[in-house]
Amino acid sequence: MSKSKYRKSTAVVIERKYIDFLTSIGLNETKPSKTKLSITGQNVFLIFLTKRQVAQVGRKGKEKWVIVNNGKIIFPYCEAKNKYGIPATTFARAIDQLIKFGLIDINHH
Repeated sequence: MSKSKYRKSTAVVIERKYIDFLTSIGLNETKPSKTKLSITGQNVFLIFLTKRQVAQVGRKGKEKWVIVNNGKIIFPYCEAKNKYGIPATTFARAIDQLIKFGLIDINHH
């Protein structure tokens, strides 16, 4: 696998639209509902955000931030279980919720 030309950052970029969206569907609410994202769904979404690589592109004065690995983020079930302790069925439900709310899109199964 080739090395990326983009530096790894310790920062996670969360666009305002995601913050507004998550708070509107009940982020950090204790009462579960079919119209609210579960705690696991919230955690999985935040993990997806940590896997993004963003870079500043464009000429000086006209730079903008873009996601350079869009469509190439890999988050397998085994990683969810081994690294984050999320059981496969719970992870599957969280992924389904994120797709339902339009927060992620599956490129390849």
